[in-house]
Amino acid sequence: MRSQIERIRASFQSSLASIDELLNFDRIVLDFAIQGLEQLTNTLKNQLKVTNPYLLADSNLKSLKNIREHDSMRIQYKRIFNQFLVLLVSHFASTVRDLFESAIDEAAKVDKFEKINRAKIEITLAELQKNAETISGGEFLSIQKNISFQDMQSIGRAFQEYFDIAVLKDAHVNNIIIAQACRHAIVHSGARFDKKLQTQVSSAKPRTIKPLVELDSEILFSPEEVKQVGESMKIYLERLFSELHSAFGAA
Repeated sequence: MRSQIERIRASFQSSLASIDELLNFDRIVLDFAIQGLEQLTNTLKNQLKVTNPYLLADSNLKSLKNIREHDSMRIQYKRIFNQFLVLLVSHFASTVRDLFESAIDEAAKVDKFEKINRAKIEITLAELQKNAETISGGEFLSIQKNISFQDMQSIGRAFQEYFDIAVLKDAHVNNIIIAQACRHAIVHSGARFDKKLQTQVSSAKPRTIKPLVELDSEILFSPEEVKQVGESMKIYLERLFSELHSAFGAA
Protein backbone atom coordinates (compact mmCIF):
# COMPACT_ATOMS: atom_id res chain seq x y z
CA MET A 1 0.00 0.00 0.00
CA ARG A 2 2.93 2.31 0.65
CA SER A 3 3.86 2.50 -3.04
CA GLN A 4 0.24 3.19 -3.99
CA ILE A 5 0.06 6.05 -1.49
CA GLU A 6 3.28 7.58 -2.80
CA ARG A 7 1.96 7.40 -6.36
CA ILE A 8 -1.33 9.03 -5.39
CA ARG A 9 0.41 11.70 -3.29
CA ALA A 10 2.73 12.61 -6.18
CA SER A 11 -0.18 12.79 -8.62
CA PHE A 12 -2.17 15.17 -6.41
CA GLN A 13 0.85 17.36 -5.74
CA SER A 14 1.38 17.60 -9.50
CA SER A 15 -2.26 18.64 -9.94
CA LEU A 16 -1.90 21.32 -7.26
CA ALA A 17 1.21 22.67 -8.95
CA SER A 18 -0.60 22.86 -12.29
CA ILE A 19 -3.51 24.80 -10.77
CA ASP A 20 -1.08 27.12 -9.00
CA GLU A 21 0.46 27.96 -12.38
CA LEU A 22 -2.98 28.55 -13.89
CA LEU A 23 -3.89 30.91 -11.06
CA ASN A 24 -0.98 33.12 -12.14
CA PHE A 25 -1.61 32.94 -15.88
CA ASP A 26 -2.23 36.71 -16.16
CA ARG A 27 1.03 37.51 -14.39
CA ILE A 28 2.91 35.08 -16.63
CA VAL A 29 1.49 36.76 -19.75
CA LEU A 30 2.29 40.24 -18.42
CA ASP A 31 5.84 39.24 -17.45
CA PHE A 32 6.38 37.86 -20.95
CA ALA A 33 5.07 41.08 -22.55
CA ILE A 34 7.15 43.28 -20.23
CA GLN A 35 10.30 41.31 -20.95
CA GLY A 36 9.71 41.61 -24.69
CA LEU A 37 9.15 45.38 -24.53
CA GLU A 38 12.23 45.84 -22.35
CA GLN A 39 14.37 44.01 -24.88
CA LEU A 40 12.86 46.05 -27.73
CA THR A 41 13.41 49.32 -25.88
CA ASN A 42 17.03 48.46 -25.08
CA THR A 43 17.68 47.57 -28.72
CA LEU A 44 16.14 50.80 -30.00
CA LYS A 45 18.02 52.98 -27.52
CA ASN A 46 21.40 51.28 -27.27
CA GLN A 47 21.93 49.72 -30.67
CA LEU A 48 19.86 51.85 -33.03
CA LYS A 49 20.30 55.04 -31.00
CA VAL A 50 16.63 56.00 -31.27
CA THR A 51 15.77 58.98 -29.07
CA ASN A 52 12.37 60.03 -30.42
CA PRO A 53 9.87 59.11 -27.63
CA TYR A 54 7.16 58.51 -30.24
CA LEU A 55 9.25 55.67 -31.69
CA LEU A 56 9.95 54.07 -28.31
CA ALA A 57 7.80 51.84 -26.11
CA ASP A 58 8.55 53.52 -22.79
CA SER A 59 4.95 54.59 -22.09
CA ASN A 60 3.58 51.15 -22.96
CA LEU A 61 6.22 49.51 -20.82
CA LYS A 62 5.39 51.77 -17.88
CA SER A 63 1.67 50.98 -18.23
CA LEU A 64 2.27 47.23 -18.27
CA LYS A 65 4.57 47.42 -15.26
CA ASN A 66 1.93 49.37 -13.32
CA ILE A 67 -0.70 46.77 -14.21
CA ARG A 68 1.65 43.98 -13.12
CA GLU A 69 2.63 45.70 -9.87
CA HIS A 70 -0.95 46.41 -8.79
CA ASP A 71 -2.62 43.32 -10.32
CA SER A 72 -5.18 45.75 -11.72
CA MET A 73 -6.43 43.35 -14.40
CA ARG A 74 -7.22 40.53 -11.98
CA ILE A 75 -10.75 41.82 -11.41
CA GLN A 76 -11.45 41.06 -15.07
CA TYR A 77 -10.62 37.39 -14.50
CA LYS A 78 -12.61 36.83 -11.30
CA ARG A 79 -15.04 34.37 -12.89
CA ILE A 80 -12.20 32.42 -14.48
CA PHE A 81 -10.79 31.70 -11.03
CA ASN A 82 -14.07 29.92 -10.20
CA GLN A 83 -13.24 27.40 -12.91
CA PHE A 84 -9.93 26.66 -11.23
CA LEU A 85 -11.87 25.79 -8.07
CA VAL A 86 -14.07 23.45 -10.14
CA LEU A 87 -10.91 21.81 -11.51
CA LEU A 88 -9.40 21.51 -8.03
CA VAL A 89 -12.49 19.80 -6.59
CA SER A 90 -12.44 17.36 -9.53
CA HIS A 91 -8.76 16.55 -8.90
CA PHE A 92 -9.51 15.96 -5.22
CA ALA A 93 -12.46 13.66 -5.97
CA SER A 94 -10.36 11.66 -8.43
CA THR A 95 -7.53 11.39 -5.90
CA VAL A 96 -9.76 10.17 -3.06
CA ARG A 97 -11.47 7.71 -5.39
CA ASP A 98 -8.11 6.34 -6.48
CA LEU A 99 -6.96 6.08 -2.86
CA PHE A 100 -10.10 4.29 -1.68
CA GLU A 101 -10.26 1.84 -4.57
CA SER A 102 -6.53 1.06 -4.40
CA ALA A 103 -6.81 0.49 -0.65
CA ILE A 104 -9.78 -1.87 -1.16
CA ASP A 105 -7.83 -3.87 -3.75
CA GLU A 106 -4.78 -4.11 -1.49
CA ALA A 107 -6.87 -4.99 1.56
CA ALA A 108 -8.60 -7.82 -0.31
CA LYS A 109 -5.23 -9.56 -0.64
CA VAL A 110 -4.76 -10.02 3.11
CA ASP A 111 -6.80 -11.48 5.97
CA LYS A 112 -6.71 -8.47 8.28
CA PHE A 113 -9.72 -6.59 6.87
CA GLU A 114 -12.69 -8.80 7.68
CA LYS A 115 -15.31 -6.30 6.47
CA ILE A 116 -13.61 -6.08 3.09
CA ASN A 117 -12.95 -9.81 2.82
CA ARG A 118 -16.67 -10.45 3.37
CA ALA A 119 -17.88 -7.66 1.07
CA LYS A 120 -20.04 -8.93 -1.77
CA ILE A 121 -20.28 -7.44 -5.23
CA GLU A 122 -23.15 -8.38 -7.49
CA ILE A 123 -22.08 -8.78 -11.08
CA THR A 124 -23.42 -10.70 -14.05
CA LEU A 125 -21.22 -13.03 -16.03
CA ALA A 126 -21.53 -10.71 -19.04
CA GLU A 127 -20.34 -7.74 -16.96
CA LEU A 128 -17.48 -9.80 -15.56
CA GLN A 129 -16.32 -10.87 -19.02
CA LYS A 130 -16.59 -7.29 -20.29
CA ASN A 131 -14.90 -5.51 -17.40
CA ALA A 132 -12.70 -8.01 -15.55
CA GLU A 133 -9.50 -6.72 -17.14
CA THR A 134 -10.30 -3.02 -16.88
CA ILE A 135 -12.26 -2.54 -13.64
CA SER A 136 -10.93 -3.61 -10.24
CA GLY A 137 -12.84 -4.92 -7.27
CA GLY A 138 -12.44 -1.54 -5.57
CA GLU A 139 -14.04 0.19 -8.56
CA PHE A 140 -16.95 -2.24 -8.60
CA LEU A 141 -17.46 -1.70 -4.87
CA SER A 142 -17.47 2.11 -5.08
CA ILE A 143 -19.88 1.99 -8.03
CA GLN A 144 -22.31 -0.47 -6.46
CA LYS A 145 -22.25 1.28 -3.08
CA ASN A 146 -22.83 4.59 -4.90
CA ILE A 147 -20.00 6.34 -3.06
CA SER A 148 -19.77 10.01 -3.98
CA PHE A 149 -16.20 11.29 -3.89
CA GLN A 150 -17.38 14.89 -4.22
CA ASP A 151 -19.13 14.76 -0.85
CA MET A 152 -17.15 14.69 2.40
CA GLN A 153 -19.89 12.88 4.30
CA SER A 154 -19.92 10.07 1.74
CA ILE A 155 -16.11 9.89 1.75
CA GLY A 156 -16.05 9.77 5.54
CA ARG A 157 -18.61 6.97 5.68
CA ALA A 158 -16.70 4.88 3.14
CA PHE A 159 -13.37 5.00 4.98
CA GLN A 160 -15.11 4.53 8.34
CA GLU A 161 -17.09 1.50 7.16
CA TYR A 162 -14.31 -0.40 5.43
CA PHE A 163 -11.14 0.74 7.24
CA ASP A 164 -12.45 2.04 10.57
CA ILE A 165 -10.87 5.41 9.79
CA ALA A 166 -12.44 8.59 11.14
CA VAL A 167 -10.66 11.82 10.15
CA LEU A 168 -11.29 14.72 12.53
CA LYS A 169 -13.84 17.22 11.20
CA ASP A 170 -12.11 20.58 11.52
CA ALA A 171 -11.66 23.82 9.56
CA HIS A 172 -9.76 22.01 6.79
CA VAL A 173 -12.60 19.53 6.27
CA ASN A 174 -15.11 22.38 6.39
CA ASN A 175 -13.11 24.29 3.78
CA ILE A 176 -13.38 21.28 1.48
CA ILE A 177 -17.11 20.99 2.19
CA ILE A 178 -17.83 24.55 1.11
CA ALA A 179 -15.55 24.17 -1.91
CA GLN A 180 -17.48 21.10 -3.02
CA ALA A 181 -20.82 22.82 -2.45
CA CYS A 182 -19.71 25.95 -4.31
CA ARG A 183 -18.36 23.83 -7.15
CA HIS A 184 -21.83 22.35 -7.60
CA ALA A 185 -23.42 25.82 -7.52
CA ILE A 186 -20.91 27.19 -10.03
CA VAL A 187 -21.58 24.37 -12.47
CA HIS A 188 -25.33 23.89 -11.96
CA SER A 189 -26.85 26.94 -10.24
CA GLY A 190 -25.41 30.02 -11.91
CA ALA A 191 -22.75 30.54 -9.22
CA ARG A 192 -25.28 31.97 -6.75
CA PHE A 193 -25.15 31.46 -2.99
CA ASP A 194 -28.79 30.43 -2.71
CA LYS A 195 -30.86 29.10 0.20
CA LYS A 196 -30.09 25.48 -0.67
CA LEU A 197 -26.36 26.11 -0.60
CA GLN A 198 -26.66 28.09 2.62
CA THR A 199 -28.43 25.16 4.30
CA GLN A 200 -25.94 22.69 2.89
CA VAL A 201 -22.91 24.43 4.42
CA SER A 202 -24.54 25.73 7.60
CA SER A 203 -22.78 23.12 9.75
CA ALA A 204 -19.40 23.55 8.03
CA LYS A 205 -17.98 25.65 10.84
CA PRO A 206 -15.39 26.76 11.70
CA ARG A 207 -13.84 27.42 8.31
CA THR A 208 -11.48 29.96 6.77
CA ILE A 209 -13.03 29.89 3.28
CA LYS A 210 -16.02 32.23 2.91
CA PRO A 211 -17.05 32.13 6.58
CA LEU A 212 -19.66 34.84 5.93
CA VAL A 213 -21.52 34.87 2.63
CA GLU A 214 -24.54 37.00 1.83
CA LEU A 215 -27.60 35.10 0.62
CA ASP A 216 -28.14 35.29 -3.16
CA SER A 217 -24.71 36.83 -3.71
CA GLU A 218 -22.51 35.73 -6.60
CA ILE A 219 -19.93 33.07 -5.76
CA LEU A 220 -16.48 34.40 -6.64
CA PHE A 221 -13.28 32.66 -5.57
CA SER A 222 -10.02 34.57 -5.39
CA PRO A 223 -6.70 32.89 -6.25
CA GLU A 224 -5.81 33.00 -2.56
CA GLU A 225 -9.00 31.15 -1.61
CA VAL A 226 -8.38 28.48 -4.24
CA LYS A 227 -4.88 27.99 -2.82
CA GLN A 228 -6.29 27.73 0.72
CA VAL A 229 -8.73 25.05 -0.42
CA GLY A 230 -5.87 23.17 -2.07
CA GLU A 231 -3.86 23.32 1.14
CA SER A 232 -6.82 21.99 3.16
CA MET A 233 -7.21 19.13 0.68
CA LYS A 234 -3.51 18.34 0.95
CA ILE A 235 -3.70 18.23 4.76
CA TYR A 236 -6.82 16.05 4.69
CA LEU A 237 -5.18 13.60 2.27
CA GLU A 238 -2.04 13.42 4.40
CA ARG A 239 -4.21 12.42 7.36
CA LEU A 240 -5.86 9.71 5.27
CA PHE A 241 -2.46 8.49 4.08
CA SER A 242 -1.26 8.27 7.68
CA GLU A 243 -4.38 6.41 8.84
CA LEU A 244 -4.11 3.93 5.98
CA HIS A 245 -0.42 3.36 6.75
CA SER A 246 -1.44 2.46 10.30
CA ALA A 247 -4.33 0.28 9.13
CA PHE A 248 -2.08 -1.70 6.82
CA GLY A 249 0.84 -1.70 9.24
CA ALA A 250 0.52 -5.29 10.38
CA ALA A 251 -1.19 -6.54 7.25
